[in-house]
Amino acid sequence: MATVEEARDQFINLANNLESVVMEEVTKLEGDMAELNREQLRRGKDATGKDTPQYAKSTGKSGRIKFRETGKYYSGIKAEVKGKSINMTSTDPKVKYLENWKGIVRTIGLSPRSLSIISSKLTAALVTRIQSILR
Repeated sequence: MATVEEARDQFINLANNLESVVMEEVTKLEGDMAELNREQLRRGKDATGKDTPQYAKSTGKSGRIKFRETGKYYSGIKAEVKGKSINMTSTDPKVKYLENWKGIVRTIGLSPRSLSIISSKLTAALVTRIQSILR
């Protein structure tokens, strides 16, 4: 068991490094964030949680547009932590066209539901990490 002075020093160290600890844990979730974005699109939801448009009848397809005809858009979805920011994008060149397409607010990004999931994962990771720091 730590002495009072050792415990104080651990808390001071944690306080001085908390931002970097949080960002390290967020970085570990980059893949999860990208997968949640793909999951939203598979469910026919955009980054705000709104329904994506229906296919036009002229396409011969039915249902909500899910942006996975070739798979390039999905496989290109990435989340990357840079400094204190999280940048979500797709390496597929269609991203700029799709982001400006009438009827869709955003295809890249996390909906409120996905943000809640990531928040829960981050909270659990931080509790574990902070406990290990304070041991």
